[in-house]
Amino acid sequence: VPPDSDAPEKAVSLRQQLAWWLIPSLIVILTITAAWSYKNAVSAVNHAYDRSLTTAIKGIAENTHATQGRVVADIPYSAMDLINDEVQERIYYAIIGANGETLTGYEDLKPPPLLRPSGEPTMVDTRFREHDVRMGVMNKRLYDPELVNGDTVTIVFAETIEARTHLALQLFLGSLRWQLLLLLSSGILIVFALSRTFRPLLAERMEGLPPPAHYDKLDF
Repeated sequence: VPPDSDAPEKAVSLRQQLAWWLIPSLIVILTITAAWSYKNAVSAVNHAYDRSLTTAIKGIAENTHATQGRVVADIPYSAMDLINDEVQERIYYAIIGANGETLTGYEDLKPPPLLRPSGEPTMVDTRFREHDVRMGVMNKRLYDPELVNGDTVTIVFAETIEARTHLALQLFLGSLRWQLLLLLSSGILIVFALSRTFRPLLAERMEGLPPPAHYDKLDF
């Protein structure tokens, strides 16, 4: 029986089919895992930074009091010490009276209309002065009957998200490198394993021998 002269071409064709099947699959897997990793990185960074933001808001609340119908706020320096050494952030704050008047801070800094502040800080992503910011809002009751229009003030504290984005991107890229290495290694191992599996068949085709029974239905 003459040897199968098309066997080398069939071997190349088989490898091409494997590549065309593996590459899109690996790209899809990488895209899904990358999106999941970035989401987790953002969530982890927000969780860490929100703790600092919560501390800052509560620090302002603890230093906000009322005496004889007058609100007094002493903004602690620690509340402003949220600036990352690598990324320059901007910080904004405001203390708003029960009548909606800004008592101190940025007059145009207001909580989103649909947000309902409570006695604990509430975090929300929004925009302020053309910047994307992470804003924390909470109410504090001052228990001063001499205050007009109510004795509850709203504390608003916002910081730009450059530091958060920078850190999340670093975490994401670090994770992405390992994912690329893992997928590349997996692809190489799969190709190697399949090449070893089909090597006897290709060798027998080149020698002109009939393929084994378990290969007779394979489409090359």
